[in-house]
Amino acid sequence: MIAKTRVALPPKDDDRDIEAMFCTAHVGDVLVTVTARAVAPIDARSVAGLVREQLDRIEAPGKAV
Repeated sequence: MIAKTRVALPPKDDDRDIEAMFCTAHVGDVLVTVTARAVAPIDARSVAGLVREQLDRIEAPGKAV
C-alpha cells in the first residue's frame, strides 16, 4: 500500500519572493543534505554555518555538547 500526502501551497504573494539554497557534503560515508527556504534575501552565510556545524559534529561524535 502506498501512502499519499497532499501538499497545499501557500497563496501566491507577489510582494514576497522565496529563495532556496541547497547544500550537500559528506564526511566519510555520511552524506549531509540541507535545503533551506526563506523569504528573500536568504542568509547564505548562516545556512553555510549550520552545515559546517553539522559536519563538525559528524567528524567528532561525542564532543559536541
